[in-house]
Amino acid sequence: ICKHLSELKLKHVWLWGGTKDARKLQDDFDSDESVRGMVVNHKLGAYALNLQRANYLLFYESPVPVIDREQAERRVRRQGQERKVFQFDLVCRGTVDARILSFHAEGQDLLKSLLRDPESVL
Repeated sequence: ICKHLSELKLKHVWLWGGTKDARKLQDDFDSDESVRGMVVNHKLGAYALNLQRANYLLFYESPVPVIDREQAERRVRRQGQERKVFQFDLVCRGTVDARILSFHAEGQDLLKSLLRDPESVL
């Protein structure tokens, strides 16, 4: 994703497990108008970020745990958000990702369902 954004000459920041100075990247995203986006690993993005500047949220891959998904969504929909938020999931029909989203919509936990009855998720 970052490679493609760079090819399009869209300035962005990338937060992932190996990020050295996440606070600086967050500040760049918040204050530098030339920074057009932030690519975030969902494990980092679900907690400890305030992304009120963002009004688009795109999931390339949804977290499996419902709580992680909800927390990731709340990073953008926070008190102080002044913009309308548009949320997208990139999903192909009939994939595991589609099932994950189906379980989220039903308020179920995919991992617990797999452990309880593996056939129920197929």
